[in-house]
Amino acid sequence: MSLLLLNAATATNSPPSNTAATGTITAVAGADLVDGETFTIKSRRGITVTFEFDSNSSFTAGRVPIVFGGGDTSTQVATAIAAAISGAASLGLSAVGAVATVTSTARLPGPEWNAGVTETVANGTFAVTDITGGALAGFALQGSQPGQPQRYWQKVWDAAVISVKGAGTGALTYQGKAWLMDPITFAWAPAGIAVLSADRGLLNDGNTITGTTTLSHTQPLHALSAAGRIYLETTIITGTNMTVSATLEPRAV
Repeated sequence: MSLLLLNAATATNSPPSNTAATGTITAVAGADLVDGETFTIKSRRGITVTFEFDSNSSFTAGRVPIVFGGGDTSTQVATAIAAAISGAASLGLSAVGAVATVTSTARLPGPEWNAGVTETVANGTFAVTDITGGALAGFALQGSQPGQPQRYWQKVWDAAVISVKGAGTGALTYQGKAWLMDPITFAWAPAGIAVLSADRGLLNDGNTITGTTTLSHTQPLHALSAAGRIYLETTIITGTNMTVSATLEPRAV
């Protein structure tokens, strides 16, 4: 079972970059809020937190109160909203209030931190957007393989090679770099332990292949079971009407 890393690529691309989810809330002045109105954040991780605007020191149990007064400006309300969201640790969000806008950003990248946001505020200026855009680059290296126990998946993917195929007319020159992501820190680093950091992760750079001839990495990648994801950066691709595909081919250890 191989993992498709590139399909019909025709140009160079960039190093991997994960994205943290973000969303906004447009606040209103305290005079435009009604005690007991709410907004709710429900993340894809299954966590739901409801925030309640509170002007009389009484709020529904289980909700996070946001204290406001009738004389508060929209900026003051935004600051209070941001503090409440940041303080709800289970959501994993950091929020900042600037003027009347609250921007919430996930503390970690990835789609599991995307969240839906709903509200019950009657004033039409108050508005929320879903917290979206969280993504991880590359492809997952760990997970369940159909028909096999978990240990088999990790054993197979502990060592692998990357094979690159060209399709087009004339000769292909391809250079690529393999990146691995730490599943704890979400940091990306070039694969391998070459003395020169610039050489780490490089495939057989400068080799020329013709048509659909396959080019494999000089040496297998090892310790893949310790990595969370893999990404193949294309740094050079030349040829006539040339496209490339690349796969990660497992090697049992």
